[in-house]
Amino acid sequence: MSVKDFVYIPSKGVLFVLLAETRIASKIGSFLSSIAKTQEVSSVIAYKEEGEGSFEFTKLWQYNLSNEGCMLTWDHGLTILAIGHVNGLIECIRVSTELEYSRYTSVRIFESD
Repeated sequence: MSVKDFVYIPSKGVLFVLLAETRIASKIGSFLSSIAKTQEVSSVIAYKEEGEGSFEFTKLWQYNLSNEGCMLTWDHGLTILAIGHVNGLIECIRVSTELEYSRYTSVRIFESD
C-alpha cells in the first residue's frame, strides 16, 4: 500500500494518513475481494506526534475501508474526517478531539446520485 493523501494538524500534532493499494495485480485482487467484502482495500491511520515539532508519531487507530479511498479532508469545527472514494462514496467519521484524537465514532456513508 502507498500513501494516497494525508491531513496534518500541526497545532494538535495529529496526522491522518490514507493508504491504498497501487499495484494493478493487487487492485484486481482487492476489487474481487471487495465484492465479497473479505478484505480491506484502503486504510486510514491516525497518528499523534510524540513531542511538538519532533515528527515522531505513535499510531492511535486504524480504520479499514472496503472501497478504494482517494482523498481526505478535515473539518475542525465538526471534528469530522471525510474520506472520498474512487467510486463516489464519501465516508464521514467523527473523531473524539476531547479524547486527544484517540478514538472515532459514528461512521456515516453518503452515496453520489
